[in-house]
Amino acid sequence: MSIALACGNLTKSYGPVPALRNLDLQLEENVIYGLLGRNGAGKTTLLNTIAGGIVADSGTIEVSGKKLGRGELPKDFCYVRDQYRHFGSARVIEALEIAACFHPQWDWSYARELLSLFLIDPDQKIRQLSSGTQSLIGNIIGLASRAQITLYDEPVLGLDVLMRERFYKTLLEDYANHPRTILLSTHLIDEIAPVAEKIFILESGALLL
Repeated sequence: MSIALACGNLTKSYGPVPALRNLDLQLEENVIYGLLGRNGAGKTTLLNTIAGGIVADSGTIEVSGKKLGRGELPKDFCYVRDQYRHFGSARVIEALEIAACFHPQWDWSYARELLSLFLIDPDQKIRQLSSGTQSLIGNIIGLASRAQITLYDEPVLGLDVLMRERFYKTLLEDYANHPRTILLSTHLIDEIAPVAEKIFILESGALLL
């Protein structure tokens, strides 16, 4: 199977503290992966580095066989952060409109369907939403983007059991209809096991599995 994304010997430190340690990672096309690790294990640093938000101290990142330059954004890619407070006073629909500009395969019909499914008022301001609803906004962006590589950072943060199950069910249903490479970063091992086809475990900036 073709490799969608490959990280080679990635390192990143914050002062004397290593966040990523000689990390090698390969994601195949059209597979759902789980990235497990405790808080502080380096999961968010890894995702931010892949997404171009953080520049690694050393190492390489390749997308579909093409090596990315320092800080270069991958093509046909979506990074779903754990919070969306940076949209500030924007309304939900405005946040989606901004996201749609960056994803050429964006599906507006599906995005509106998801707003209804997750009981979200499109005219409400992002800053007025609970942390769980902000997570859902990110998840809607990840799903409606139709990006061939989608990374989720703690996608069920702040969600109750019902909404977590609804998100996982929706993700699997949409993946069946629109296969792509998905990486779900979380510390909820029991919940991610039935969803992910393959699992990576990150500990102190290094992959154990």
